[in-house]
Amino acid sequence: MKRESVMTIFGIGIKCLGWSVLASAPVVACACVFSESLRVTAVSPWWFYGPGILLLVVGAPFWLLSAFTLKHAFTSEKLCTSGVFALCRNPIYASWIFFLVPGGLLFTRIPLLLVIPLLMYGVLRWLLHQEEQWLEETFGDAYRDYKKRVGRILPSLSGISPAESGANERPMGRPGLSPRSAHNKQ
Repeated sequence: MKRESVMTIFGIGIKCLGWSVLASAPVVACACVFSESLRVTAVSPWWFYGPGILLLVVGAPFWLLSAFTLKHAFTSEKLCTSGVFALCRNPIYASWIFFLVPGGLLFTRIPLLLVIPLLMYGVLRWLLHQEEQWLEETFGDAYRDYKKRVGRILPSLSGISPAESGANERPMGRPGLSPRSAHNKQ
């Protein structure tokens, strides 16, 4: 008997976080042990702080908008394809990998730590198929069409159109329900 999959609002986020921490541990350990040697002090710290602030100022609203959009769609039992989700299919993960984590790490002035977002990206690519499989099982052709139009992690400006104002949202199964249960309710 095949076990039905269940997905929460966090998707693979918790699992991705755990594996990312594990993958990053050697880099963090190395940076801690050799911090004085690795920290860049030859230039003004603002060469790091400025870009860090910029990444955080761009990334925080992008993440918040993504999180609120997803929360609304999830509680409304809809496939989220509008707003920031018209730019990329995974804007929450993208905001952490491309903006928030690198922005925070720049304040350490240890360039080696910028390997961490690359490791996070690798872990995400490794695990994302689980979330995508659930979305395909739950939403079928609507998700497959969305997947063809919109980039997986990197934003795609070609996905923005006035028609994307929510017209493509489809009902989703209740939180914690299996994809089959969600289909039976439609």
